[in-house]
Formats: sequence, structure tokens, C-alpha cells
Amino acid sequence: MVVNIIAPRIIISNNYALSNTVNDVITRRIELLKNDFIFSVRTASKDNGETNTLNIVTDILLITPRLISLSFTTKENMAGIQANDPERTFLVFDFVNGKSIIEESKLFRNDLAWSQAVKKIKALLLSNYKGRPRCDLIFAPKHSGFAASCIGVDWNRDGNHMSITQNTPISLIQEFVAPFVLSDIVQ
Repeated sequence: MVVNIIAPRIIISNNYALSNTVNDVITRRIELLKNDFIFSVRTASKDNGETNTLNIVTDILLITPRLISLSFTTKENMAGIQANDPERTFLVFDFVNGKSIIEESKLFRNDLAWSQAVKKIKALLLSNYKGRPRCDLIFAPKHSGFAASCIGVDWNRDGNHMSITQNTPISLIQEFVAPFVLSDIVQ
């Protein structure tokens, strides 16, 4: 079994404690991804001498005095099983309010704005997808927009795993985004 991880260390000038908190959360997220992979290898992968691999790439999508937004892209290749599409998940930190993770709905003006943004982002993600997907939408702010992923199954492919990733321009959902997030995205 091979696990490759590319993860940045976050250094926030003049705030050692906050840097440690962010890096601890990144480490925990990566450990969860590794543990899920190891469990999957033990329960699903055939032992045919091939190597099982997991690649995790962590990218900084946005870093401002208030927010840091990260993406985690995982790619699995298990022996005897067709490789899944890469999955991209996200973490968002709010430095000003001292929250290590912001819920996605808090990035928008209110719950109604959040639900309308979700509909628009999901429609954009699935606009060119052929099949019958059922997927959960996750997203995070980045410069001039949002990075988004829809992870689930495709009923046209016998319920096989699917993952779609795409960027959403801020112009599509600008009216729904909370002012403090919008100012960080467009600066």
C-alpha cells in the first residue's frame, strides 16, 4: 500500500497558535482520508499482488486576513477495482471569529440564499454531465468564485461512484454570498 501526500504547512505571520490550529485540522483531515482508504483496501480490494495507492493533494484556494480556504483532492487506485474519479473536498477557516471551520451555509447571506446558490452551482456542475447522477454538493471560496465538487453515484452506470469538480464564477452567485466572504473573494 502506497500513500502519497502533498500538503502545505500554513504559516500565519504573528499568530503561531492559529497556524498550529490550522495545521492540526489539515493533519486530522488527511488522517481521516488515509483511514477511509485503508479500510476500503482491507474490505474491497483483491489481493493480487498489485499496489494499492492513495494520492492526497492539498491546495490553498484563498488566503486573506479573514479566511483561508483549502481543497483536498484524493485519487485512489485499488488493486482489482476500477479507479474512482478523484474526489475534491474542502475546509474553510474564519480567523476573525476564531472558528477553525466554517459551515458552507454560513458563507451566504441566509439559509434561503444558501439554498438558491446550491441550486445554481449544482446546475452548472451537472450541465454537461451525461447520466443520472445523485450527488452531494460541497464547495469553498476561492479568488473570484467558488470551487465546487459533486460526489455521489450515477444510476446510468449501475450506481457506480462519480465525482465532478468545477469552478463557479462569482458572477453566478454573487447576490447570495455573505458580504464578508464576497469582499475576500473579489479583492
